[in-house]
Amino acid sequence: MQEREETFFSKHYKLIFGLAFVVIFLNIALYFLVPQQKTVQVSGVVTEYSLTDSSFAREHEVEIDGFFMNSIALEDTFTGTFVIEGLRGTEREDKAELLQDGHTWKVVSQSENTQSDGPEAAVVRYDKENDVWLIALRDPDHFLVIGVPTRQAACWRYAEAFGLAYQPEA
Repeated sequence: MQEREETFFSKHYKLIFGLAFVVIFLNIALYFLVPQQKTVQVSGVVTEYSLTDSSFAREHEVEIDGFFMNSIALEDTFTGTFVIEGLRGTEREDKAELLQDGHTWKVVSQSENTQSDGPEAAVVRYDKENDVWLIALRDPDHFLVIGVPTRQAACWRYAEAFGLAYQPEA
């Protein structure tokens, strides 16, 4: 009877499959743990709207410049400049920071002028897929939306994101 000659692969198939499994596991772990970084640069004029008053519109200079880091397993983070001129607590001298709070960020100001009641910009959401910023102000009817072209689209987007009722005026 003729004997089969064993090759390296037939001798060590368990080791090869074990190494392949380890490589696949490490790739999956890296995907979930290593944040993906996106550069965010927004500057220009943005309009403050009201959900209840369709005639209200106030313009603000905005500068958002930094890095958005997204991780599936860890919290999202934003590091950089967050300035909205004309809103107490987010002007350049206030050195506002965004602190993660679930799926939103709370705006925290370093200025002594806003320590008692906080900044006017209360909560921020960032939709990284569509590059849209939703900024809720202390008055929940007032908000800023960056990255949406029309007032009606901005109102719908804001109301949907924060679970508010919005009925467009006829």
